[in-house]
Amino acid sequence: MTEKEIIGKMNDFWAQSGKSKAEMSRELGVDAGTFGNILNGNRGVSAGLLSKFLETYPSVSAEWLMRGVGSMYASDGAAVVGNNNVANNRNTTVNDTDAVRLLANQLAEKDKQINQLLQIIAAK
Repeated sequence: MTEKEIIGKMNDFWAQSGKSKAEMSRELGVDAGTFGNILNGNRGVSAGLLSKFLETYPSVSAEWLMRGVGSMYASDGAAVVGNNNVANNRNTTVNDTDAVRLLANQLAEKDKQINQLLQIIAAK
């Protein structure tokens, strides 16, 4: 997915959340003006913010946000990044490159699990 599409997904969540942009920006620890510019498409979204978004809103599906796969909400109520100790450890600094790598690895692992489930289903 493109960055523009991911920002569109963030806007979809914001619209359904019933929260103001200012409220969401506070929850995410981002300046309200900066966050508004991101949602308006006037500024890019960093991998760090995406990671924080998924950590702050664990009901949002990382697959949906990052790849456009599935529904907006994770079926188990936890986003993929929510299971990662590095992303949840507030004392650990994760730069944008590491955050992108982390998310890519988690998505690859989920793809592997999905393929294994599809093989099990096909064998029956």
